[in-house]
Amino acid sequence: MLKIISKINLTKDDKVMNLILLAINILCISLFLMLGYFNRFSSDDFAYYFRVRDMGIWHAFIFAYKTWNTRWASILFMNVMMKIFNPESSLLLYYIFILGLFFISVYRLLRSLFSYNFMEISPLITANYSMLLISCFFLCTFGIDESWFWMNASTIYILPVIFLFLGTSFILDIKNNFFTHLMLNISFFIAGGGNEPLAILTIIMFGTTFITESTSKRITIFNHPSRKHLHKLKAALTVLILSFMVNAFCPGIAVRKGFLPPANANHIIASILYTGFLLCKSFFVYKLIFIIPFTLLWMYIGNQFYIQKYRMILRLKFILTITLVNLLVISFFVITICCMVLHGMAPMRAMTVISFFMTGTFAYIGFCLGCKTNFPKASRIVYYFSALIIAVSIAVIFFLQYPIAKTHADSYDQRILALKTLESNHNLETQTLKSLPQAGWLYTADISPDTNNIQNKYFREALGLHFNVELEKNKLP
Repeated sequence: MLKIISKINLTKDDKVMNLILLAINILCISLFLMLGYFNRFSSDDFAYYFRVRDMGIWHAFIFAYKTWNTRWASILFMNVMMKIFNPESSLLLYYIFILGLFFISVYRLLRSLFSYNFMEISPLITANYSMLLISCFFLCTFGIDESWFWMNASTIYILPVIFLFLGTSFILDIKNNFFTHLMLNISFFIAGGGNEPLAILTIIMFGTTFITESTSKRITIFNHPSRKHLHKLKAALTVLILSFMVNAFCPGIAVRKGFLPPANANHIIASILYTGFLLCKSFFVYKLIFIIPFTLLWMYIGNQFYIQKYRMILRLKFILTITLVNLLVISFFVITICCMVLHGMAPMRAMTVISFFMTGTFAYIGFCLGCKTNFPKASRIVYYFSALIIAVSIAVIFFLQYPIAKTHADSYDQRILALKTLESNHNLETQTLKSLPQAGWLYTADISPDTNNIQNKYFREALGLHFNVELEKNKLP
């Protein structure tokens, strides 16, 4: 039986820092759930809703799989959600579920990772840093409105990330029982059935690790026969490939390609370059304000290992070089494959996988820097200042977004109530609707002035309206 050989304890000052981190996490949870409370259906959400209502979960899944959406795991999950929620619902409970599942996944991963490296960390520290990682990923997501607060897209781009964390935690778990293998298989089956670039990258990384470790003549803690990590990695890789193949051979791919413009090499190259420019602009203008202080906070916990004489075999120059180069390669790969598949510009929600790897990269860099660097006590001021920057930023965002989100939700609710009232009174005349106000970090794709627009049809069918609806032509947002 392998033993824990290092336990990281908290000093009095560390407990103060832990309380500060807890306050940051509470602020971010409050921001996330506030937005979730004011979030409503949008765009394709209405289509999934009325199909599940009319056809049932399974038949609606088959219809989508054959005609449009290739992400089978995401469709199934979305269809289940459509049995719980409706166009009149606040989506708060959905976001409580997503955040709770995300926290459990990251907490399990960090705990398994620490145990894997023979370290014992306080549950409170692990919980705080689990939520800190989620907060960083959330705030550093490119296209937060699309990726997180469009329900349809969140099942494609956020759910696979959650199950990737969960599945990896079971690979690193020192337990090797039936439950561990069951959850591992379920997690990677779902992770491979959503975001295709994430699935491809995970297959490449897991495949490379498996080949390297299985052919290595040196016994490591990963390929040690008693730990069974290599066996679990092989199972995860197999399930990922199978799940991805279900996506790759989806009949809906051919149908969807029929709606794309003809492939043009010059246009695709221009789209790749412009998407890269937009991401760089977003990173340096909007994301660095979170990336830098988050990295410093991860340095803080890494420094606790240095202070308590826990030495990790790390080559800082090599780590910095390889992680940053890997991030650039991954980013270029994701941008390229998305632009090639779509024959043009990729939406920001498709860049969520870059945000995921970016968050992990800077968290790892910060941790490694802290493990190898002896900071004077005065550096604690830097940590406190970093925490203050994050806390103030989140608080400002909360107070800026609250009135915008509330106004949008109120207008949406009033629109739905008015239309349902007209339907109950057997109205048959076309209704012209005012545009919904700006939604801020919430996603919104309003209907069209054209009554024959597909989004108008989805909206009408979802509400069960027997009359047409259109948007005011002279007041488009």
